Amino acid sequence: MARVRRRSGIFCGIIQRVRVYIFLGMLFVLLLAETILVQNSYNVAYNRAIANAEQSHLVIAENLASTLERYAVDVRATFDFVMANDALSFTRGSMDALLDSYQFRMLAVFDFEQSSLDILYSREFDAPSQEIVASLREIAVRDSSNFSGVRQSPFGPVIYIARVSESGALLVGAVDTSFVISQQSEIAFGERGHAMIVDNKGRVLAHPKQEWVDTSKDVTGLEIVQRMTSGQTGAMQFYAPPLKADVIAGFTFVPSTGWGAMVPQPVSELEEAARLEANELLEKLLLLLLFAALVSWFLSGLIARPIQSISK
Repeated sequence: MARVRRRSGIFCGIIQRVRVYIFLGMLFVLLLAETILVQNSYNVAYNRAIANAEQSHLVIAENLASTLERYAVDVRATFDFVMANDALSFTRGSMDALLDSYQFRMLAVFDFEQSSLDILYSREFDAPSQEIVASLREIAVRDSSNFSGVRQSPFGPVIYIARVSESGALLVGAVDTSFVISQQSEIAFGERGHAMIVDNKGRVLAHPKQEWVDTSKDVTGLEIVQRMTSGQTGAMQFYAPPLKADVIAGFTFVPSTGWGAMVPQPVSELEEAARLEANELLEKLLLLLLFAALVSWFLSGLIARPIQSISK
């Protein structure tokens, strides 16, 4: 009888271990399923965030470019109108207000042959250097007014606009970049999402990094800038030196000026958003896992109990 009891005890111990193994096996399967679900949730959320960012950032960039296009058209129209009426005494009154509203700093006329200068309007701005005048002559035509790239001046970055008059004179206007900067500064989202505007030569017109604006930094080394200045539109990921991070950006260009507008955001912010979404799912699954663990322990008991009874 003692031998039978000893064997029965051994068998009950085995049954108890089997119960534990069944419980641990079910728990392992649940943990594996949970891990797969959470990882899949993260991947889905991340891919969705990337797709949404590509679309939304491109829309923002296109809206910014549209605003800059309207501004450039108005600046050109104002320049042409004032220059067409340069015989009028427009340096006072409403003409001054009109020029101020479009950030004009200077209007001048240069004679092509004698290089003489006639300043028609000036708002704390000196006449351009001979080097600048020579470069403006290269872009000036009779049919339309053309914008130069951003140029440095003692009064800050400016953009020149030039054309050739019917008499052959060089008509020049200087516009500061305050409007362009104001439009860029209004775009900010996330922790470090922003906008950047470059001229047709790939030099910075507006950027959150003030040093880049003050020096009109040349960023033509970036592929996205090359795409913008070549008239392309789209979205891409690249490494951004000022942020020292990989970013995703929508980009486009301003048709009448050749400027580029892009809206970048660090990819890490999208990863964090996807991670938060996955963590929310994880919290819910952990509660389900706890419930499932209790159920699995109860079910393993239901399986083991009859065998233990038979053994006894």
